[in-house]
Amino acid sequence: DDVEFGYLKKADAAISLGEGNLHDTYLNTQKIIAAAKNSGADAIHPGYGFLSESDSFAREVMAAGLVWIGPDPEHIHLMGNKINARSFAKNCGVPVVDIWEGTPKQLANQTDIAYPVIAKPANGGGGKGMRLIANKKELLELVERTSAEAERYFGDGTVYLERYIAKARHIEVQVLGDAYGNAVHLFERECTVQRRYQKIIEEAPAANLSEKTRRQLHASALLLVKQTGYKNAGTVEYIVDEQENFYFLEMNTRIQVEHPVTEEITGIDLVEQQIHIAAGKPLKLRQENLSVNGHSIEVRLYAEDPFQNFMPSAGTLHAFHMPQTVARVETACAEGAVVSTGYDPMLAKLIVCEIDRETAIYEMNRVLKASTIHGLKTSMPLLRHILGHAQFKAAEIHTTWCDDVAAGLQEHLPRKKEEVALVLAGYLLAKSHAFSGEANPKSAASLWQSLGYWRNFCRMPVQVGKQPYLVEWRMEDDAVIHIKLGEFTCRFPYRKHNNRSFEVCLNDEWKALFTSVMTSRNYCVSTAGFTVEVTENLKSFKTSKTKSKVNGLHSSIVSPLPGKVIKIHAPVGSHVKKGDALLIIESMKMENKVVAVSDSTIKKVCVVEGQQLEGSEVLLEVEHKTFSN
Repeated sequence: DDVEFGYLKKADAAISLGEGNLHDTYLNTQKIIAAAKNSGADAIHPGYGFLSESDSFAREVMAAGLVWIGPDPEHIHLMGNKINARSFAKNCGVPVVDIWEGTPKQLANQTDIAYPVIAKPANGGGGKGMRLIANKKELLELVERTSAEAERYFGDGTVYLERYIAKARHIEVQVLGDAYGNAVHLFERECTVQRRYQKIIEEAPAANLSEKTRRQLHASALLLVKQTGYKNAGTVEYIVDEQENFYFLEMNTRIQVEHPVTEEITGIDLVEQQIHIAAGKPLKLRQENLSVNGHSIEVRLYAEDPFQNFMPSAGTLHAFHMPQTVARVETACAEGAVVSTGYDPMLAKLIVCEIDRETAIYEMNRVLKASTIHGLKTSMPLLRHILGHAQFKAAEIHTTWCDDVAAGLQEHLPRKKEEVALVLAGYLLAKSHAFSGEANPKSAASLWQSLGYWRNFCRMPVQVGKQPYLVEWRMEDDAVIHIKLGEFTCRFPYRKHNNRSFEVCLNDEWKALFTSVMTSRNYCVSTAGFTVEVTENLKSFKTSKTKSKVNGLHSSIVSPLPGKVIKIHAPVGSHVKKGDALLIIESMKMENKVVAVSDSTIKKVCVVEGQQLEGSEVLLEVEHKTFSN
């Protein structure tokens, strides 16, 4: 409550929906309508999540005498349901892929399904619930899971199967329509870089696409808008195969997360257009006057650990800084905010627009390198890895390309001795100033005193990321720290901004340093493009790591993350094989499977379905068949 969020500062008024689960807050339509009326608002914009594609909510808003800033409820119902939308598109002559409908059991009994297929919720979006099914053996279980997930997130468990197209691209067309029959497209966006069917990087316009296919996509999207009489903003999404055959995928009857890249290349404020259309004004935009200027890239920054199978990461943001002078930053986060497991893991969107794609990639890399985030793990290393990849630069990508690239991701850590010394300078300076309580230590003695029982020594075993070092240091005077790593030595003049922020001079260049205290022996340092943890006392670190491993293998399965237990697959007495699913934990609107580490027998189940976990709780007690003392 003490954190000041930028988006709240910009609002004329902010009304809390209270605390509780999603159904008590952001899915509580009566609370939202009451907030609008109590504030004196005459319209509701639903954003791009939660109720944004709910035709029943749109009707409730309109019945309350408020203006709904979005498509008509009839259009949301028609195009928001993927099965209905596909049938309508097919009748309009738009190419579609084969699908199969029915209950999970009906689908499991169908014999004409051409594998592989993707199971999808009929209502909803954001990649939630989608699963690739390779064969009939997997069908029933995965469809049932998709149905259950769709029921939780979208209130409708209807599922269908769609023919899977390998090495496809995901391209979408932004459209606007008004109440007077006017409609325009605002060109296309490339949304092919995805993981778990969730978009990671979006671009406008699409690269390596023939002008013929580009024009056909635009015409197809406009055809659907005009055939429906669609009003307001929408996005028509397509799958494009390697031969540039394209197929209608779905229509998002709302503003998209990635809409900023379209705004950047066209100069059109899409939300402003939404408001004008909802107010009954005709579109002033004309297709012949619209053009593409430059190339825009958006990256989505997620709270997840790319080095631990993208496990969701929650906690307090000790630092959250992005260079808004060189990029457009859209976020609801701020330093001091607590990131919970109850919502989508997206922390921020960063958008750049430059004269061409090559320059846009270069500038986005600069933005990411200059960003500082502390307190939890993020997808920043993956984003930088993708942007630097030769295949991405050549636009040789498809919807599963990112999965292959992520599998080879190496932790981005300082390797050169001077880079390691720079990180350690940030750690030592922050520790000295934070614990001494002095604005500027007057002598080397203040540094030693601030380091507790280490004050009698000028060395300490530490771990920078996963690499052990023995660091030696001394203070030369009031504003210089001298660091030694083996035979390598560095002398760093420094300037202090506050107890965590410094500038250090390396090779006549001043570099920003930011350090946050994670625990009494664990620090996080950002400098020169690195964000890395520094852990004191390597011996103790190794001991705790070994103990955790032994506990995990021999007796207990511990929760690797906070979240909610939604399914227990292994009851007491069951025999499981290595890799079998034991239970599923939902965190940040994603399902995370906990698997057996060896062939085992379940001796005790320590949690129940629906239980909320803080993390590190014992989930199961097991007896391992491979156990030996």
